[in-house]
Amino acid sequence: MTGIRNINDYTQVGDLLIKLESYNNKLDPQPTGCIYWRGPFHRQGYGMFSGIRISDEKRIMMTAHRLAMKLKLNRELDLKEFVVHTCGNPQCVNPDHLILGDAKVRYKEMVKQGRAAPRIRGKHTKDHKKQNRQYRYTDEEMLWIRYATKADIAKRYGVTQERAATMRWSMRTNYRWLNAIDAKYKAG
Repeated sequence: MTGIRNINDYTQVGDLLIKLESYNNKLDPQPTGCIYWRGPFHRQGYGMFSGIRISDEKRIMMTAHRLAMKLKLNRELDLKEFVVHTCGNPQCVNPDHLILGDAKVRYKEMVKQGRAAPRIRGKHTKDHKKQNRQYRYTDEEMLWIRYATKADIAKRYGVTQERAATMRWSMRTNYRWLNAIDAKYKAG
C-alpha cells in the first residue's frame, strides 16, 4: 500500500481496510438490544462508513450495517447478498439483528415488518390495507375525489381538468383499501 499513512491503524475486512477503532467509537448500544450508529447517515437512514478498497486503493463509502455483517462473517459480501434488518431499524448495526439473504428474504422481512405491501397477483385481490404513511388527502377527501366531476376537482384543488381526471382515476384504482370505507358509506 503506497498512499496510506499509518497502515497499522487499519484493519483488513475482506477487500477493505477500515479504522476499526473509529468504527467502534460510533456504536451506541440501546436497552432494546439495537446498537445505533452515531456516525454519518445516508438520506435513506442507513449509517455510512468509509474505508479503503485494497484492489485499487480507492477510498469508498459503504453502509455501516453491511460493514457490521462483513466483520461478523470476516469475509467479503457478494453484490447479490443483502444484509437485512430483522429489527426494522435502519440505524441498527447489531450483528445479531442482521441476517444475510437474497432479495426474496429482504422482501419477506419487509412485509413481515409492515414496511411493504404484500405482492399482488392479478386485478382482483382481497386484503388491501392502508399503508403506515402520511397521505396527502384525508379518507373523506379521497372518497369525494372518486365521485366528483373533473370540473369540481379542478376548482377545489386549483389544478387543470386533465390533472383532476388523473387524480380521480388514481383514487379509484390505486387506493383499494378505500373500498371498505366506501361500502360503509353507501350502506349507512
